[in-house]
Amino acid sequence: MRFNAIRKIKMQYELELSEMKVGDEIRIFDIADEAVFKVVHISKKYVYFMRKYVLPTDLRYPMNEKATNKGGFRESDLYQWLNNEYRDSLTENIRKICGEIFLPKECQIFGEHIYSDEVEKGKQWDFFKKPKNRIRVYQDTLKPAFWWEASAIVSDSAYFCGVFADGSASYGTASGSHGLVPCFRILREDTAE
Repeated sequence: MRFNAIRKIKMQYELELSEMKVGDEIRIFDIADEAVFKVVHISKKYVYFMRKYVLPTDLRYPMNEKATNKGGFRESDLYQWLNNEYRDSLTENIRKICGEIFLPKECQIFGEHIYSDEVEKGKQWDFFKKPKNRIRVYQDTLKPAFWWEASAIVSDSAYFCGVFADGSASYGTASGSHGLVPCFRILREDTAE
């Protein structure tokens, strides 16, 4: 079933997932209408996509209603919103094969743990090896944005990591509303069964 869905998306978007490179783009629809997603990393199994622009300023969200990082990203209010309301807004063929919607971790962006827990696993995504690629702008204003990461701050239970408007590592209180750059991954056809 999943393999057939991957073939379908390949035909619809003329994607050859096994031939995609970091920086390639696809256009789909999401909650903010048309959206561009960039390939930000390719592993042996998956092609990782990230929204090129931060969701519009009226779609900034807190990580949690209360200032807490208890349970981390997967137990946050934002994770629930991304994997329900936001996911439901994606183009149907993408929604069928993308699995969960997530935000990148600090180590995937910066290649190290600056504010997050060293237990958190991951390596730097290829796209973010160029520091300028960490600067994201809002879709509606084209102004640089502070945007959320999935990593909780290890030293304070009220904060999550983020990326400051200049592309540097930062953090914000979990109840503060900040920019979102949703990600998803698609199983590469050559690894599907």
